[in-house]
Formats: sequence, C-alpha cells, structure tokens
Amino acid sequence: MTFHYKINNEHKRIRLNTETAERVCGYISGLGMSDFSYQRWDLYLSRKGQFFLVGEGHGNTEWAASHGNSRGWGEGCRLLGTMAAFQKCLQSDDGDQPEVIEKFFGHLIQNG
Repeated sequence: MTFHYKINNEHKRIRLNTETAERVCGYISGLGMSDFSYQRWDLYLSRKGQFFLVGEGHGNTEWAASHGNSRGWGEGCRLLGTMAAFQKCLQSDDGDQPEVIEKFFGHLIQNG
C-alpha cells in the first residue's frame, strides 16, 4: 500500500510504502469490527527513517471519519516523530517485547 503525504500545503510529497518500509509493531483492539471502539493499526519505519502509522477504526477511535453529523468508519496514514512512535509502540501488541523496543528505540532508553 502506498500513500502520498502532502506537507504544509506545499507541493513536496513524501511517498510512504508499507511494502518497502519495515513494520515495527501493530495493534488490534480485540473487539468485533462492528463495535464502535474497534481499531487496528501498524507502525512502520520507512527506508529514509520516517515513522508512520497506518490504521483503520470505527467511530470512537482516532481513525473515525465524519459522515454528516455522525462519526463512523475511517482509515488513514499519519507521520509520527520518534517519541510519538515510541509511545505508540508501548501501547501496541508488541510493546512488551524487549527486542522490538531495543531495535527501534534503544537510543531513547538510558541504562541506570
């Protein structure tokens, strides 16, 4: 899946491709897809070092889309800074795996 991301209303575009990026971690809410709190997402690291989040979810999630005067199913792609990506990874299904944290965010952790 490829996304084109427009930055600051300029004509610069970032191409984000889930097939060439490395998957860092992911999350699935464990609810049924008809539940308004259902969501799933994957965090990726592009070949150029940019973290991005690709996901989808229902009306009570960060992925919700406006449908007139209500909120419903939505999907999308978001750029994330390193700290936001680290926090998202800690919330993921893989966040308790030390090798994932060490590989992608080891430079953020201080020994002591």
